Amino acid sequence: MNAPRHKITVVTNGNYFAALGLSPLLSAARDRFDVQVLVTTGLRRQSGNRLAEAWLLARRWGWRYFVYKSVTYILPAAGGAVRREPADVAALCDRVGVPVGTVRNVNDAGSVTAVREFGPDLLVSFSCPYRIKTPLLQVARIGSLNVHSSLLPSYAGVCTYVHVLAEGCNETGVTVHEMVEQVDAGRILEQGSVSIPPRTSTFSLFSGQCRLAGTLLLRAIDTSLAAGRLGGVPQDLSKRSYRGEPTAADINHLRRRGHRLMTLADAVALFRGPATSPQPRG
Repeated sequence: MNAPRHKITVVTNGNYFAALGLSPLLSAARDRFDVQVLVTTGLRRQSGNRLAEAWLLARRWGWRYFVYKSVTYILPAAGGAVRREPADVAALCDRVGVPVGTVRNVNDAGSVTAVREFGPDLLVSFSCPYRIKTPLLQVARIGSLNVHSSLLPSYAGVCTYVHVLAEGCNETGVTVHEMVEQVDAGRILEQGSVSIPPRTSTFSLFSGQCRLAGTLLLRAIDTSLAAGRLGGVPQDLSKRSYRGEPTAADINHLRRRGHRLMTLADAVALFRGPATSPQPRG
């Protein structure tokens, strides 16, 4: 009799960047794992009205970053409509037979119940706009992993790919770490560096981070499942730095350093969709 397959729950916003990073895991799901994916449909701030949420973010971000974020959703959707082949996480899941559901907030009681009924060994957060709270963190048998776009403990927080460009860094990276109640503070399981050449765009940097993240995440999953526990190295939180959502001033700093949010080549890549997609079942 074959041994039971390990189970993994993924929570994500399901966008273009998540599709880049989750492609290796979804490909592996065909032969190695049972995977449940929950795609969030909400924004970071919950006001009860999606337009009100968007307006609050637009005021904080400024028009340049708000337009950029909107385009990262609109162009892949337009390209997928032209190709008749959607390129988001939900579409990739459909191609490989992975069940996918949509939820407003992954911390809602209904979401926690759905995950508990699936019974995952690991919970993975990839580009999820919500802080995962204790009831959901406690569901997975082995533990919970988060993928973060910096070399922790530096640049904890959100949209760190903007901040490293605005602050003139020459290097950043990706960290796969244990998810705990404190944001981006758990033990580090995998970490990799990404260089930042002059005139790097925000889109290019984050795309590269997501591709690297896919490799590191799969490695962390394999290691954790083989050991039956989360290993990793505790962070030195005395060296921790934190960044919040970017402001218009941050975007201005980024541009003054010679960077851009997106180039024409970036827009073409967005329209074409993720370059690495799981192949359909044979």
